[in-house]
Amino acid sequence: MRYTTRISFCFVLGLCCWTHPSSAQAPGPAWEVYYQTTYDDGTVRDLNTVPKTNKGIRRVVRISRSEGDPAPSGYEKISTGTVVLEVVNRGQTLTHGLVWNGRAWVAPALEAPPLSRSGRDAQTREVLRLECQRVETLLAELRARLVRRDHAVAEALRTLARAKGTDAEASASKTLAKAKEHRKTLLDAIRLYELQLKGLSDSAPDQAPRPTGKVTSTQPARADKRVLGLDEQIDDAQTLPHKVQVWGLPRAKGQRGYSVAMAHPEAGPFGAFHYVAYADTNADQRPDKLIARSALAVSDVAGGWTNWDFTTSEPVVFVGNAWSDPDTSVYFAPRPREYINDHWYGLSEEVYVSGFFGGVPDYPYPYGPYLTNIRVRVTNPFGPVESASPEIIVR
Repeated sequence: MRYTTRISFCFVLGLCCWTHPSSAQAPGPAWEVYYQTTYDDGTVRDLNTVPKTNKGIRRVVRISRSEGDPAPSGYEKISTGTVVLEVVNRGQTLTHGLVWNGRAWVAPALEAPPLSRSGRDAQTREVLRLECQRVETLLAELRARLVRRDHAVAEALRTLARAKGTDAEASASKTLAKAKEHRKTLLDAIRLYELQLKGLSDSAPDQAPRPTGKVTSTQPARADKRVLGLDEQIDDAQTLPHKVQVWGLPRAKGQRGYSVAMAHPEAGPFGAFHYVAYADTNADQRPDKLIARSALAVSDVAGGWTNWDFTTSEPVVFVGNAWSDPDTSVYFAPRPREYINDHWYGLSEEVYVSGFFGGVPDYPYPYGPYLTNIRVRVTNPFGPVESASPEIIVR
């Protein structure tokens, strides 16, 4: 139930509010994560980051909490103006006991034997099947609402026809305009969900590119004019209301290589993700095609970095990460543009996201720029970039 609620909320929010990202003031519905740590002397503390040692520690419990809608009704009303959509959004809490594996506090699942290639494909197929099922459920709800909106427009047209030449004509015209606007919002939402459904189908193991490149542990070079990304590591981490996030790379030409490094807030499954690379193939400056993905990247220490390499000849490329578990913790830090100008090199300020694992990250995050611990080097063994100063891909 938790899983469905969060997916429905975040994606409907995106469909209704994404048109004016600069006007939004508050972040989306992320889950707070903290670590209830019990020490040998019996004291208990709630920590913002997972302990990096087991010395003097008896137990660590990972707690993720979503307050949901503060309104007593437990419903969230979302729209571009007048109320259009409503979704259930109740607060919930999840707890997981962590174990010390000799290097880090991790979920016990880390100790399970790795899946075979066929097992991984079957697991991915099942995750994508569930995501498709959720999209289809939301589409059915939106189409049912569209029928009601069609009736509302038809009734408004009849009312306007009867009011022609009377004092009520102006009011009837406004009612018709609002009814048409609400209907258009639903049509746009249906179109976007249909796009996501196609993206999920294209991401199936037998359709999407197989995992390529090797994921390795790393200590990445500090970002500068040659290494794109954040030049100092941030410590803020959350579970986010989306499952795919990518940033635009400088435009380039010719076949070239990229080396992408990202940090994991937690060791083991709760900090694991797949690296992904998308291209813009229709020249709208948004990602629309998955061109490369990694196997699952897992760090064996909290805050550890991994690295992944891929090659491409696509001129406009976006890189980032994707995760299937909604309780995955990722580095997340909204920052003012002044900070970005001084510490964020080469990657776009705008981040594109999808609420579905395997979905196309076609939507710019609506609450202003945010950063994560990512650094990208153009290894470039095959061809030059178009210019020495990067052309940043932004909307």
